[in-house]
Amino acid sequence: MAACIPDARDPSCVVHTRLEQVRQRVYQMALGSEDCNDAHTLRHESALQVACDVVPHSSSPLSSQPTLCRLENAVNGRATGHGSCRTRRRGHAAEVRFRLLHPAGA
Repeated sequence: MAACIPDARDPSCVVHTRLEQVRQRVYQMALGSEDCNDAHTLRHESALQVACDVVPHSSSPLSSQPTLCRLENAVNGRATGHGSCRTRRRGHAAEVRFRLLHPAGA
């Protein structure tokens, strides 16, 4: 899923990879966080850091709420044609966006 999300960020400024961001967002949803509002608090949780393959209590915690919002906003209809997702079926990006934004299937 992370490979389907366009990443126009300057590589020299990237702190959190798309994979790390997607992991964080998915695990936060699994913990009951429907939106990104809890990201500021949860980004410092050791268990979540380990689940996201980040060294606990490192100098760089997980993504902040604004960073995760930008991740969600990066998912759009064009994501299907991005990189390794070109061969995936049409509409996949919309489905990913829906599931990312509406974890309960609402």
